[in-house]
Amino acid sequence: MVLDTEQVLGAAILCALQAEGDLAVSGYSPTSALELCEKLRCGSVDTLILDSAAEVALEVQQNYRRFCSDSGLRVIVVDVDENLVSVDGLPGFPIKGFYELVKIVRSRR
Repeated sequence: MVLDTEQVLGAAILCALQAEGDLAVSGYSPTSALELCEKLRCGSVDTLILDSAAEVALEVQQNYRRFCSDSGLRVIVVDVDENLVSVDGLPGFPIKGFYELVKIVRSRR
């Protein structure tokens, strides 16, 4: 699931991942972290991708365990300003393009 698909980065990530025929990808724009928690609890989301500037990004990162407890959810945070990607709360590492993000998403499959 890609968050904030109404924003440019979220929309671009969603389009790039949807172009991969074998990935099931959806977009979602929560109004709060609580709403996101409910959506994740009720859905079958295995990977959450969000922009580091998203309104809920800081709360997701600060409360990573609460968002991911017992669900196996993987969280990928993209920092477009620094060109970094953080996976599951680990320090960010640089990527060069969408193909690397697709590779990261596929790495769990």
